[in-house]
Amino acid sequence: MITTVLTTRQDKARGLLLGLMLGDALGAPFTGRARVSSADLAAEEAAPSSLVLTGDALLALALTDHLARLPAIDSALLAEEQAGMWKSRPLRCYPDSAMVVFSQIASGVRWESVTVTGADDSVAERITPVALIADDLEHVVQLALRAAAVTIPDEETEQAATVQASAAFLAMHSDMDCPLDPTQLTADLAAAFPSWQQNLTIVADLVDADATPDETADAFGHTVPRALVAFLLNPDDPDEAIRYAIQCGGETGTVAAMAGALAGARSGTSLMSKTLLGRLEGRKHATRLADQLIVP
Repeated sequence: MITTVLTTRQDKARGLLLGLMLGDALGAPFTGRARVSSADLAAEEAAPSSLVLTGDALLALALTDHLARLPAIDSALLAEEQAGMWKSRPLRCYPDSAMVVFSQIASGVRWESVTVTGADDSVAERITPVALIADDLEHVVQLALRAAAVTIPDEETEQAATVQASAAFLAMHSDMDCPLDPTQLTADLAAAFPSWQQNLTIVADLVDADATPDETADAFGHTVPRALVAFLLNPDDPDEAIRYAIQCGGETGTVAAMAGALAGARSGTSLMSKTLLGRLEGRKHATRLADQLIVP
């Protein structure tokens, strides 16, 4: 289906941030479940309560604010700012490894000297906003590594995070007047990240087969491939991309945040649920940041 909505680059920037935040907040209550039913998800969407951001989304916003204020990423300053975010809002479900890092920085340890341990799949969520200011895929990788330098525990996590940010860049620069080609997007990513060739081939196969969330969850335990499938099956519908990601189960908030960011980066905000956005914490602040970064 060809979407005829006029989407500006500024609205795509808003969509990336708001899609990330919406997926994070809507998916967080289901984190850890093996699967999430349509009925449970519908009930959460219909609830009158605010959609509250987790620590990962707050750290993504802290990075976006950093990008809006400075001409380049200052890793040392960003580490201090993110540690300050954690210290001011410590009860927002931060990953254990990130809390260890931020507690060291808050106690005076220089960011280059912190000890990073443990898995942290949500790094990819936190650094996605670098796609907003990148010039090309090579630049995305450079920015992503600077942004994530303080909390990347291993090479595998680093690679997954750069793949996610690069997918966001490609989504943001895709043409909404033309249907998105999943095969081309996965091929572009595979060319940039040869070590991910196998993962991306499986992603493309799942999309081609119109895989269910259960099938995608069975194929991948890692968050980034799940987010890619959710997006590529619903490239012009951020709400459906988020729902699909949540129904995969597991790290639902992280996967839904990344899928929402990808779909939002392509289609902007006009196709997002106004009701859900109205409940979303921090939406006005995120919109201002996007508008600062992308001037019409």
